[in-house]
Amino acid sequence: ADLAAAEAAAAQAARLADEATAAERDLERAVQTLEEQLADARRGLADTRNQARRARNRQRQARQALERLRGQAGHPPAER
Repeated sequence: ADLAAAEAAAAQAARLADEATAAERDLERAVQTLEEQLADARRGLADTRNQARRARNRQRQARQALERLRGQAGHPPAER
């Protein structure tokens, strides 16, 4: 009886270990997917920040050019 109980306990422990290993693999895959998504999001954020910076620079340059043209034409500077 003790032998049968020990064998049953060992079999159950093996099943639990297999289940835990499978769960660990699933979570590792999930983490890897999330890390890839995070890296993609970070690249997208960096690209968007660069686009915004370039757009602000173009806006500033256009405003400066407009002010120069207004000054040459004798118009007062525009209100912002």
